[in-house]
Amino acid sequence: MWRALHVSLALLAFPALAAGPDPTRVARVIVAETNQARDEAGRDPVVPHVKLVRVAQAFADYLAKTDRFSHRADGSSPAQRARAGGYAWCYIAENIAWESRSVAWESDELAHQLVQDWLGSSGHRRNLLDANMHDIGVGIAHAAKTNRWYAVQVFGRERTRAGC
Repeated sequence: MWRALHVSLALLAFPALAAGPDPTRVARVIVAETNQARDEAGRDPVVPHVKLVRVAQAFADYLAKTDRFSHRADGSSPAQRARAGGYAWCYIAENIAWESRSVAWESDELAHQLVQDWLGSSGHRRNLLDANMHDIGVGIAHAAKTNRWYAVQVFGRERTRAGC
């Protein structure tokens, strides 16, 4: 009994060490901060699209599993992955990133750092603010071996939407 109570109290004292970031929350905050940046740049918001979410999450999982880091890490391009995921696109773009540190991240803190890194890179910023994009998918995965958090943003506009 004492051991279980001791562990429970330790988890209360160090919640970040116990849980770490919640990938679902990180993804939601990334979408919110992406849309805030788009709004500040006079762009329409992007909307989560279930097919792009699946594509982004599958690629984030792959990056975390293999600790490979490239837009073509799995041998496919972002456009090929989106097409294979059933997303019929006329515009497609992808941002990838990873973060790591010895102290556990809070969910919002990790999301904010990822978005700031993308905004600080001209190519990633261009993708994030591209006025042609309407949809977004975000994937987050942790690589236990390297303690890296991998993030993938996939932006797109379906062929069926106006402007294609």
